[in-house]
Amino acid sequence: MRLPAGDRAILAGDLDGGDVSLEDAVSVGEKANAPDDLAVALCEQALLAMARSQWDRAEVLAERAGTVLRRAGIEESFATPLVCALRARVAVHRHEMRWCLNGGVRHVARR
Repeated sequence: MRLPAGDRAILAGDLDGGDVSLEDAVSVGEKANAPDDLAVALCEQALLAMARSQWDRAEVLAERAGTVLRRAGIEESFATPLVCALRARVAVHRHEMRWCLNGGVRHVARR
């Protein structure tokens, strides 16, 4: 199995190159009207932002991924658990435990 270019770059330690490849993947997902692929690319960008301690960017990307799934009417996508995990991780980083404890993850797909 061949890894996508962004994943290969990130695994090789080239975070900037990986980010550029993920931007390309986002663009392709938008143009191809492929919401699952778009959401996954946004989630991967969010993970990379977290690794760089860019928490505001990570939150925006995770929110955007969730919005993509909602607008496409595919809240039960295979990408939904990743979106939920990312949003929960941002909440924990921000010490917003109340969000997690009040079922925030459960409501991510329904927002």
